[in-house]
Amino acid sequence: MNWAQKLDAQISTAFPGWAAQRAAARARAAQSNYLATSYTSAQQNIQRRRHATMITSADGQLHGNDIGSIQEWSRDLWNNNPLYRGLFMRAADNIIGTGLVLVPKTEDPGELNKELGEAFAEYTRRGGAWDATRTLSLAEAQRMGFFSVGRDGDFLMYRADAGWQHFEGGQIGTPRGYDTSGPRIIGGVQKDALDRPSYYWVADYAQWGYLDLAQAKGLRADLCSHVRRLEYFSQSRGLPVFQNALSQFEDFYSYLEAELLGAMASACVTMEINSPQANALSALGLKTDATSQQAVQERNKKFTNLAPGQLVHTFTGEKLIQHNSTRPNSNLPEYVRQSLRLFGMQLGMPLEISVMDFSQTNYAAAKMAMNQAVCTMLGWRMVTVEQ
Repeated sequence: MNWAQKLDAQISTAFPGWAAQRAAARARAAQSNYLATSYTSAQQNIQRRRHATMITSADGQLHGNDIGSIQEWSRDLWNNNPLYRGLFMRAADNIIGTGLVLVPKTEDPGELNKELGEAFAEYTRRGGAWDATRTLSLAEAQRMGFFSVGRDGDFLMYRADAGWQHFEGGQIGTPRGYDTSGPRIIGGVQKDALDRPSYYWVADYAQWGYLDLAQAKGLRADLCSHVRRLEYFSQSRGLPVFQNALSQFEDFYSYLEAELLGAMASACVTMEINSPQANALSALGLKTDATSQQAVQERNKKFTNLAPGQLVHTFTGEKLIQHNSTRPNSNLPEYVRQSLRLFGMQLGMPLEISVMDFSQTNYAAAKMAMNQAVCTMLGWRMVTVEQ
């Protein structure tokens, strides 16, 4: 123990409140320093991207704060964007269905397999001994596990004495203010000298990727199953499926809302009387003998409230002009279809499956799309079942 740790130990004993403030200050300083020196992910704007000149691992590109903010962004879209949530729902129907239960079997095809299957069904049913809370069946947990991996990036299963306990990705994080001179903790995953997970740190909720040190609890890795979608060998945590398209989902839905408002505006009847004669203004009740500049401006303004069935008489030379909006744009349906195709690629969801509309394709094309969708679904089943 170095002198700084000895000082912290004495301060913690005599002044626990001051010790907590010092720990929080160290955590904030470490976060700022990490962000300033270690965050080397590609930064981009609308014209060009600036890439890092040094290759780093997946963990080196993401800071704990980034994991937390990406998860919160994804959760917000899940709650408020029907397209985002709808794609996951359709994918879960096709990939998980009513559950991917693998019943254990023995070499004896007779009564023993039957008894084993019945015991396994009893163990994994809702209220069975497999779940510590006794509220989930294995099939329900698989469906929610798929949502957690897709939405949050990962989730954790812990084998307790009472059964399996589940922790969402937002409950996994690094304890705020932990001793950085000790074991490495990356996004809540504590690594040993051989870079193997030794503990997973969990709490009720990780704020910006960090846990309250007083509530954080380390779970032994050999009793845990960390379920996530891997893309790098050097990856300790998982990221949401659409982590690189979250802003596109927001923009797409905002565009649809703008088109809706445009359509509502175009449904309003807007007309204008174009009058070249000053006498017409006088007939509508405006004074025409004023000579001031203000009176001249007032003569050019006339607002009339129209009611259903009302007759408006025009004078000689006047024209009644009706304004029509071009909203929604005629290209909107094709834009929506193409966007849904691009969004669905990461889940293996062709447009025809995601919206259940086969009117824009033929049998051969739909069959090919379904075959390719099955390839992606088998990969997701490997994540959900084998892990």
